[in-house]
This record gives sequence, structure tokens and C-alpha cells, in this order.
Amino acid sequence: MNPLDPPLGFSTNFLFVPGTRPKRFIKALDSGVSGVVLDLEDAVAEEDKDLARSAIRNAWPSFTPEQKKRLTINQLTW
Repeated sequence: MNPLDPPLGFSTNFLFVPGTRPKRFIKALDSGVSGVVLDLEDAVAEEDKDLARSAIRNAWPSFTPEQKKRLTINQLTW
């Protein structure tokens, strides 16, 4: 395994980004953290959860394969 390309499970730090803030997704990935959590739980009001899910779905194709390796989604249910 390349030490510069660790699996998400070996990440040392995470940045949580509310799913309702898609402009922050790339900023978080560019911040230098090991992993980015796109949050659909505590950081998103109940009435905004559908909006957050949609924002993540719309943004997903724009992420590079390398960025996707560092992303996870915090959710209980979709």
C-alpha cells in the first residue's frame, strides 16, 4: 500500500461538512484533512435533510476518484 494513499479507515483527522453547504465540500477536501464527512445528521435541520441529500447527489459526480476515497457520508437513513 502506498503510504500517501491510505484507506479512509486509516485517516487521522476528519472534517464534518453539513450536506446543506455544497460550496464547502471542495474547500473541506482542499483543507488538508485525511477525511471529509458530508453530514446529513446533527448539522442538518430535519426539514433540510432532503435538500442536503440532493446537494450531495448532485455534487458526487464532480468529485475526482482521489477525492471520493477521502469522503464518507454521516447518515442514519436515507
